[in-house]
Amino acid sequence: MSLVALRILALVALILLVWNPASSRVLPSGDEPIVLVDASLSMSGAPWGAALDSARARARRGAVVWRFGTHVSMFDTMPPADGASRLAPALEAAASRAGEVIVLTDGAVDDVAKIPPDLLRRPRVILTPRPPLWDAYVASVEGTRHVTRSDTLRSG
Repeated sequence: MSLVALRILALVALILLVWNPASSRVLPSGDEPIVLVDASLSMSGAPWGAALDSARARARRGAVVWRFGTHVSMFDTMPPADGASRLAPALEAAASRAGEVIVLTDGAVDDVAKIPPDLLRRPRVILTPRPPLWDAYVASVEGTRHVTRSDTLRSG
């Protein structure tokens, strides 16, 4: 190889080192919002429908959607089946992301007292209200201890 060819090769190598085409790409910022949807049993029915509609609308605008309950997972439209609402693991996972954090829940979160205050400052919480439930219980039962086939019981 001639000396001129080596000098040209060295000049091209120097230009490539200065220019560095790998660093000239625009990388995604990762600042899209993340939506955390409560998937506990308390969200069954109307609250789940409202949370689903809200999560779908935000996903269309570029948000990442996760569901949380007893564990954190990618979002799906299956009805809620988790027996608990543990928000702390979901907030810890979302803390590594740059975007806004939105929590869709009915407010029945089991571990709020255990969540560090710095994780509670960041999310925007949207409550999906539960319809009021009619609740009753049997306080006591009075009557004879032994009932036969010919006895009549009257409610009083």
